[in-house]
Amino acid sequence: MHQFNEPWHQRLPNFEEERRYFRLIALHQLTQRWMREITPSGDGTYRLERTARPELEQNLWLLEKIKLDVLPPDLHDIIDASKVSEFLVELEELIWIVQSSTLENMISNSKDRVSLINVLEKASWQTGKAYAESKWPHFHPSGLRSYFDAIEPSPLGGRGGFVLERATAEECGFYWMKSPLTLPSVARSPEILTHCQLYHEWIRGFFYGLSRNLRVDILPAQLGSNKSWKINLLAH
Repeated sequence: MHQFNEPWHQRLPNFEEERRYFRLIALHQLTQRWMREITPSGDGTYRLERTARPELEQNLWLLEKIKLDVLPPDLHDIIDASKVSEFLVELEELIWIVQSSTLENMISNSKDRVSLINVLEKASWQTGKAYAESKWPHFHPSGLRSYFDAIEPSPLGGRGGFVLERATAEECGFYWMKSPLTLPSVARSPEILTHCQLYHEWIRGFFYGLSRNLRVDILPAQLGSNKSWKINLLAH
């Protein structure tokens, strides 16, 4: 039996929380895509139990509850007694840890690191492309700023996820503020730069899904004490 400790209105998600929930699901779907690439049987399984991270063992029940490998349930159906905001924080933390640990396990158990990374890069690129095409099937840019506006609400963005530096007719530059580098739970991973590299391919695939006439440059950047990535879009 549920023990509702919070007023009912604090457990009903608002529009922005619903959007955040589905962005998180899209993040986990990338992990699942990686797993399918290395499990030709197509069952999508992978031995996550190889990791020694206690936070995974304690919280994998959450992904099982949500069953993100099938049609995800509505957010209001799975909140239980938690506040929506607390649930989303917990879910986001878990999804990033699972993704980072999955990548570490794949690499540590691979006999050919280069080939594995190539496979994962291709899968990440294709996932980004498919996401853009599904969300923006009739994309008609009015300038390079339109591409920033398209990626801003993506799984990699959200509130403050990307910060625009400038947009002109020839170039659009912005910073990725919520990359794995900025997340304490995964930033110490020995594969953190590889993790970011795979997301760079997701970003390139995303923009390719919107236009075949863009050049995408991604460079490391430093904003104060924060490590970041600078993304430049240039029109061909």
